[in-house]
Amino acid sequence: MKPKLYIENIVLIICFLFSFTSCKKIDEYNKEPDVEYLRDGIATSVAVGYCASVAMSAFRGNPLPSNMLFTKGNCNEFHCSGLIIINTSTQHPLPFNKNVGQIIIGGLWDQGNSGIISVVLVDISLLRGESILYGIYTVPVILQDDGSLLTLFAREDIIIGEGSDTILSLSFTKPQFDLEIERLNTEKPEDLYVAVKQNVWFVTVNQNHTFSEFLDDGITINGGGQMAEATDNTAGIIYHAVIETYLNYLACDKNPLDGQALIQYIVAGDQLDFKTLVLDFVDECDGKAKVIAATGKYIKWNGRKIPLYLN
Repeated sequence: MKPKLYIENIVLIICFLFSFTSCKKIDEYNKEPDVEYLRDGIATSVAVGYCASVAMSAFRGNPLPSNMLFTKGNCNEFHCSGLIIINTSTQHPLPFNKNVGQIIIGGLWDQGNSGIISVVLVDISLLRGESILYGIYTVPVILQDDGSLLTLFAREDIIIGEGSDTILSLSFTKPQFDLEIERLNTEKPEDLYVAVKQNVWFVTVNQNHTFSEFLDDGITINGGGQMAEATDNTAGIIYHAVIETYLNYLACDKNPLDGQALIQYIVAGDQLDFKTLVLDFVDECDGKAKVIAATGKYIKWNGRKIPLYLN
């Protein structure tokens, strides 16, 4: 009898462990998708567009709100310099960011139609993970023929962790200045799967003819890549991309109102975990996006809506 009981106990234990493992696998498929890096990319792109809009207004002599101070520096035969200090608050927020702190923008501009800015963030975190985005270096911005602004930043422009205020001390010769502005002639991606590998984000800003108000700007983002080093208990990379993703903070402070996004996970643990999400942004201010395609462990999220946690 004892051997029989022993075997039965083993069978029960095996069944219990199998059941637990199966439940764990089911939980993994039901787990809400991680949108942190997409959220970081959108928030950073909006911040760059916001700073470009403020800088261009200052460069062109438009008055700034009471929470902003513009100090004009020296001018030479090629360009002028200047420094802008922005104090954010609940009354004057950085769009899609609730932190209260300072944004310091150093800039060079040529005849008010094009310029280069550097941005330092003080007590403001754009990233929600452990990484801290200190600032963004050498961001070109230009006034286009249709009146909109075009700017961009690349992965190498982003300063993660500690930085130095010397990034505000821009010094360019005329050829160097022109070469930096020339970056804006790079072709914008039109496909999510192309943009996700480029590590460049193009930001177009429509100032809506309110050159001293910046929360009503319409911002469109195209681009993508890896915002920061993405690691957890296993080694992995998380990419994101956005195409024609449109935001207007006054119209909706929770989510983009148009466009598409891609999140791509490549995680190497005991086995390769590859999963993707393709999202659709619609004109509903509910803080969510609709999943129009999903693979891997997120396959059950097809057709469902997921929160973006943008604000």
